[in-house]
Amino acid sequence: MNRWAHLDNMLKFYISRQRKIVEHMDVHVHFKLLSTKWSMIMLIIALAINEINKTLIQLQNRSLIIVQ
Repeated sequence: MNRWAHLDNMLKFYISRQRKIVEHMDVHVHFKLLSTKWSMIMLIIALAINEINKTLIQLQNRSLIIVQ
């Protein structure tokens, strides 16, 4: 896997478990959590990475002919 796929997986993990992470951090960690604005930015980045991955996969198709 490339770094885009790893970043995509990490962001999906965070987004899918955000509520549990916040609850855990409230109880066990004594510093300020990331804001909701930052969470939205990460969601947008995750969506963009997902689209980039789809494009890269299409470009790697063996039957694709690219005219220079």
